[in-house]
Parts: sequence; C-alpha cells; structure tokens
Amino acid sequence: MYRRGDTIQLEPLFRTDGLIGSGSFYEYRLDDARLTIEVMKSAHACGAMLANYAEATELIYRGGRAAGVKAVDRISGETYVIMAKKNRQCRRALG
Repeated sequence: MYRRGDTIQLEPLFRTDGLIGSGSFYEYRLDDARLTIEVMKSAHACGAMLANYAEATELIYRGGRAAGVKAVDRISGETYVIMAKKNRQCRRALG
C-alpha cells in the first residue's frame, strides 16, 4: 500500500483529484476467491447488503452515471433494485 505522495512519485501521470493512495499486487500470486470474500466482509461491515446468485438485468442511471442496478435472484426469482452509495466515513475507517 502506498500513501498519496508515494503514489504520485511512483506514477506521476495518475489523476490526483481525490487521490488518497494506492495499492500494488501481483496477479499471479493473488487468491481471487479470498480477495472477493475480504471485499465482501469489508462492504458488509460498512452496511452493505450482500447477495449471491443475483443477476444484474438493467443499469440505473442518475445524472448520466450508473447509480445502481435492477437485479433478479436466480434462485427465488425475486427482483429488486440495488443502488450504489458512497460511504466516505467507512472508507476512512477501513483504509
């Protein structure tokens, strides 16, 4: 993991607007299943609801940007809307 200043020094062409820092990893040594679980655990700790066997069927746009999805539970058939939410406080607490 790199702090903002180190990131700018290593990659001077990165956009710096809102840059907090960065991370580096080697894909060939990555356990992608474990990474997925850790991201899910962090998201849940920040209040996210988790879904498995869900299929995104449509993107929802607000102001010209994707803001959520319409989804269907592939087991129960239930459909629902999942909206994106930015939680800066949680990002700071986890980071």
